[in-house]
Amino acid sequence: MPINPDAAGSVGPSAEFSWTSKDSLLYAMGVGAGVSDPTGFELEFTTENSNDVTQRAL
Repeated sequence: MPINPDAAGSVGPSAEFSWTSKDSLLYAMGVGAGVSDPTGFELEFTTENSNDVTQRAL
């Protein structure tokens, strides 16, 4: 499908999205969150039951 430059800036219909805790955890693991890197382990994206760590979504 070719890109239509005339469509730039157009607004589509609104939509409502939701996800579960499990969906967020699986997505975070799928994009590599939780592995050791210079900024830390990103534990808040890959856990839902650690002490004093609230789950966050990417």
